[in-house]
Amino acid sequence: MHLRHFILLVLSFAVADAQYSEEETGYWRHPTMTASGILTTDNAGSTLYRVAGLTAQPLVRSRGIGNGFVISPDGRRVGCKLIDDGGLQRPAVLDAATGILRPLTEPQERAGQPSFASDGTIAYTIGTDLIVERPTGTIRTSLGFYANRAPISPDGTAAAFNDGDDRIWIVDLADGRRTPVSPDGIGCFDPQWSPDGTRLLFTSLGSDGYVYERESSRLSALGEARSPSWMSDSRTVVFHRVEMRGPVPVNADLSDSSKQLKMVACPGCGTKLFLSGELAPLAETGCTKCGVSVMMPMRLRQFELRGVVGRGGMATVYRAFDQTLEREVAVS
Repeated sequence: MHLRHFILLVLSFAVADAQYSEEETGYWRHPTMTASGILTTDNAGSTLYRVAGLTAQPLVRSRGIGNGFVISPDGRRVGCKLIDDGGLQRPAVLDAATGILRPLTEPQERAGQPSFASDGTIAYTIGTDLIVERPTGTIRTSLGFYANRAPISPDGTAAAFNDGDDRIWIVDLADGRRTPVSPDGIGCFDPQWSPDGTRLLFTSLGSDGYVYERESSRLSALGEARSPSWMSDSRTVVFHRVEMRGPVPVNADLSDSSKQLKMVACPGCGTKLFLSGELAPLAETGCTKCGVSVMMPMRLRQFELRGVVGRGGMATVYRAFDQTLEREVAVS
């Protein structure tokens, strides 16, 4: 049922209320599963919708509400931010089942997106302060900077945020101690806690990924890591890499933090295939669609060898891409 709903979400834009008819020519963004079905937003990011049957029911509308909404670990609540016509902001929690919206504060000049811990704790920012609403009471911690996103760890013991120079920090919610975790002088964003809360993933403005381990204070660099996210084991990060030719993407890798899948084009039918990183360079395998031999690329100086053109008694000629000249060449 969920798969069918997702396909309908991609193919249709049936809106249940004519009030939003001006967005019927738009498209969907960020479809996300909740305990009550799929929640999504539109290309304007101005409305949150719940997919029900063949329609998308609008739940709440506010400027930018679809940008950065967060689902609680149990899938029952949605953290979002309301912005009124005067620019004032309020963090809010939406009940995914009933559609009831609960603002967390009065309108503020600067307020952040709410996040959730596993025990039901809600965290959000007001100005330079982090507000943590626990089942046992509310605490207020100064961050020293305004951060739109300051996600709380799943165990509710810490939160991560950016400072004014886009450096990532972790604040201990027991004593307020703040620790910088990203490389000095490198702007970073989008801190994401691992599901078990032991590690923090974030990305530099140059698209490099990093993982910080709380217990050992060790920082690991992933290299280029676009759109990274955690898998459920809290040890594996999934991301992709893109090879550009000027403004045009010409190749991509889908990777995790332990192995890499290389995307190659079949020379026979052009199908895009992902080859396992365990395949040796220059090793060949058959295309799953047409059966033509596909080779695992190998880097040789400025050349990426991508396929065999011909073999002779003295040498093998490869089809290659010259990274310097940005064109295909033959290499022997």
